[in-house]
Amino acid sequence: MTEVSLKLHKFFDIEISNLDELMGCMPRVEKLYMNNWTLKILAAGGIPKRLATPANLVKFLGLHFINFDDVAQISCALCLIRSFLNLQELELYAYAHDDAEMEPVLNFSGKQDCADCTLDQLRKVKIEGIEGSSAELEFIKHLLACSPLLELMLVRSEHYIDKDAELRICKELMRFSRASPKAEIVYCN
Repeated sequence: MTEVSLKLHKFFDIEISNLDELMGCMPRVEKLYMNNWTLKILAAGGIPKRLATPANLVKFLGLHFINFDDVAQISCALCLIRSFLNLQELELYAYAHDDAEMEPVLNFSGKQDCADCTLDQLRKVKIEGIEGSSAELEFIKHLLACSPLLELMLVRSEHYIDKDAELRICKELMRFSRASPKAEIVYCN
């Protein structure tokens, strides 16, 4: 797209190589989609806890083919989620990799704290393609605990998981505490 079209449209496709370049594009963006390769590229330049300049207009963030067992991808995703102060809707599509390093992600996920990461505007979360891994469930637990205005969390598992795994996921989801008294969790396969 040309520079003129960037000024006219609030939704556009961008190519970036680090988080600083991303922030240069954010002043006019309300809706942002990224995939796992973009997160990997962004993570290569180092991942702060939060971007130095928050993107105040981003209201929707879609992250596609996220590997919850990849520390860099999840760290980058959390950095973006924390930095978009007016984020109202989050959409994630999980993608599992057999060669994932599980332990580092669990340690990382377990250390998340809501004190400096309250998602004050987040109202709707949609997470699809989960398998019920500990990393996926910890991420969901973190979002529920840090989103005081959350109204709906839609969780959809992979179609190939068995009934026992579905039941385990449902039980875990219902046990998680929620910052929002109105938060409804809907699980479907």
